Amino acid sequence: MNSSTYQLPNILIDCSIITFSAITICISLAILQLILSELLERKNFPHRVASLLTANVYLSLFFFSALALEQFVRAYLGHRYLIVSLSDGIYCQFRCYLQWVSICGIMYSNTLQGIYRLCRIVFHTKQVLQSFHFYMKMIVIQWILCFTILIPSFFLDGYKYSVENYYCESNYRNIPVTFFNGTFSYSLPLEVTTTCYVYTWRKMHRRDNNLLQTMSRIQEMNARRDLVVLFRICIIHGLLLVFFAPSTILFCIYIGTGYVPWWSSQVQWLVLSFSTTCVSVLLLFVSPYVRELWIKRFHRQHRHDQTTVQIIMRVM
Repeated sequence: MNSSTYQLPNILIDCSIITFSAITICISLAILQLILSELLERKNFPHRVASLLTANVYLSLFFFSALALEQFVRAYLGHRYLIVSLSDGIYCQFRCYLQWVSICGIMYSNTLQGIYRLCRIVFHTKQVLQSFHFYMKMIVIQWILCFTILIPSFFLDGYKYSVENYYCESNYRNIPVTFFNGTFSYSLPLEVTTTCYVYTWRKMHRRDNNLLQTMSRIQEMNARRDLVVLFRICIIHGLLLVFFAPSTILFCIYIGTGYVPWWSSQVQWLVLSFSTTCVSVLLLFVSPYVRELWIKRFHRQHRHDQTTVQIIMRVM
């Protein structure tokens, strides 16, 4: 199908994805700067580990959105000026591989938050499982895992250039690679996060609850709050899996008919870019300490401005 046939719909979708990606980049950079400055300035910050894990999620969102922005700016130029091809060979496939790594990073970084909440509740007596340095190492392992598990897809023809869309995308005709990406990028982190929540909830609500008996009153309140946060993380995972629903439907269409609709890739990216923008906002409600940091930084800046004005007035 020639790209000129659906030029206007393609341009509208490209512009929408560019907008959502730009919004996510701005939010992610603002939150990353806020959290990192607080972690560097205050070594005794009470929410250091939780803030670190939240920053890791926003890093994943930034990574994905930056790649999506670059990709769909190219696609917009191709659709707008009806360029014959923008393929740059292996580099196009490598960018697609990095996009899947970023998607994998988003999913696993949320899973890491779920594991942390599990350790705070169920293993609250084991401080090593709640330490800052432990989760620094876990984040490094997470990213190594994300880059590693998708290497087979790169070498097994998992990504192909689309002439109509001007970028590389998943090759649905390669069924084993498609199944592999879906399992390890989506299903596995979702199952781990859900297992963390279900296991923690059962431990908290057992009749002969030895877990709560080992907690102080403050620890019990924190545990119940962490359980709520863990449930919200599961909801975020569910929101991200909205992207996987179109992929599953399209994969089933291809299995049944051998045909992939022209709008398949654009709709998937539009849904995912919108989902990541929603996640970047919802994380502020999942992580109340980030909102507290934002409010504190705003008031600190406001007091600084007032002091500066007073000094200028006295000089004058």
